[in-house]
Amino acid sequence: MRRDDLRATGGRAAQLRWRWSSPAWTGALCAVAAGLVWSAHGMTISLLCPIAVVTAGLAVASVLCEAPRGVWSCAGMYLLVYAVFHFGAVALYAVGIDAEDAMAGALRMDWFFGPYTCQGLAIAVLGCCACASGAMVALGRRESPPDRRLRDDADRTLRGLFGLAGTLALGTTIAVWLGAVMAKGGLQVLFGSYQAFLACATLEKSVFIQSGILVGVTLVAAASPSLWRTAGMLLFVFWTLLTLPLGLRTGILFPLAGALVVHARRRRPVSTLTFVAAVVALLVVVSAVKQVRQTGLGEARFRDIASSPLGGLAELGYSLRPVVEVVRWADQGEPYLLGATYANPFRRALARLAPWLGRTDAQNDDLLMNVLVVRLVGAIGFSVVAEAHRNFGVPGVVLILFGIGYLMGRMDRWRVSGWHDAAAGMIFIPLLIEVRNAFVPVPVQIALGLISLGAVRWALSGVVRGTRGRQTRPSLLPAGPVPVANSNGHSAPWN
Repeated sequence: MRRDDLRATGGRAAQLRWRWSSPAWTGALCAVAAGLVWSAHGMTISLLCPIAVVTAGLAVASVLCEAPRGVWSCAGMYLLVYAVFHFGAVALYAVGIDAEDAMAGALRMDWFFGPYTCQGLAIAVLGCCACASGAMVALGRRESPPDRRLRDDADRTLRGLFGLAGTLALGTTIAVWLGAVMAKGGLQVLFGSYQAFLACATLEKSVFIQSGILVGVTLVAAASPSLWRTAGMLLFVFWTLLTLPLGLRTGILFPLAGALVVHARRRRPVSTLTFVAAVVALLVVVSAVKQVRQTGLGEARFRDIASSPLGGLAELGYSLRPVVEVVRWADQGEPYLLGATYANPFRRALARLAPWLGRTDAQNDDLLMNVLVVRLVGAIGFSVVAEAHRNFGVPGVVLILFGIGYLMGRMDRWRVSGWHDAAAGMIFIPLLIEVRNAFVPVPVQIALGLISLGAVRWALSGVVRGTRGRQTRPSLLPAGPVPVANSNGHSAPWN
């Protein structure tokens, strides 16, 4: 076959692939999801579950096929995490498995068969399809792979500083956290139950502690191989072993996923088979931690712990419940907040700087969704879909999730460099955490992350200026061309 024919064949294959994974395809999935929202009142949960899983699965698979690094891209990882946290229990019910039995009764699922679950599930599917559509629009047609080369010495130096700065951030944050916990409750707090830990600990819930871990992990992931980078990785392993038995999974799983995405911008971390095996193992750990956190590590009897990947999947899928709750609130006449919860973090920060404006105590501020849902329902977490619906209803879910997906796709198209890799991580991880949490800490976490990144870059500029200053100092050598030996052994000027 001639070369022109090969090119034509390749062009037709690319065109067919584009048609399969184009924004029009995900737009069609959005139309199907909108139809589910429209007809959810007349459907049963047993009928809706398989339809929802298939529709959301197609949306996620489309982005995974189109994203330049597959599951290790910002868009791919975000949608995969979104699907697990909103459709984990739904997938079990779709194949006839009782999620409550899979979790060994650790969580009650009676709410799943209530009158608002179908509507909430359909809205979650619509949000997934809208996010996939935004990512597909940003990704566009497949372009040439991003340049993975380190192009200049400045980028190498910047990545070297990332290792040092990330390790210092992790070490300082862990030391402050551990010192505060030990001062408040002593060593026994680390071996007690999750509820006892929350009762005596205050600083570990601070957004600054969470931000310190996020900044440190991101900088270490974007750093070049060095002893500092290895030290930072060991510190994060220590943090995992310290906090995972307490049930603090948010501070571990999401930063770890974000760090892998940042690292994959230069080199794919693991193979697909290894990734699947790691996910299964992670679900087993999540299921075991859920049972350990009830009694604490000191009282846990490991032979009585029944853990399985199905139990972990069901528990992670519990983020659908906040969506169901806000749908119920809206149906009972609660007005939409029209963006008030998104503006509240900025309003509270401004009131902290200007006390005369007045600042509501956090425990009484109903615009803090994590506080409100604990007071009205219990500690069930929250959801990016639930917050969007609480503010603007179904149109808000479509617009906000589309915008998040578009941002993820744009970050996947950023040029590979130390600055872009770290900046993507500073934005990606807080938004990933919001999948199952409220929006309130996101602006602070992103701002602190980008400020830290700017400080490291400023330090690099100082190093570069110092190097240039040393290079421009007066030389003791005579001026003029430097004589070098040619092939005949005679000296010749160096041109």
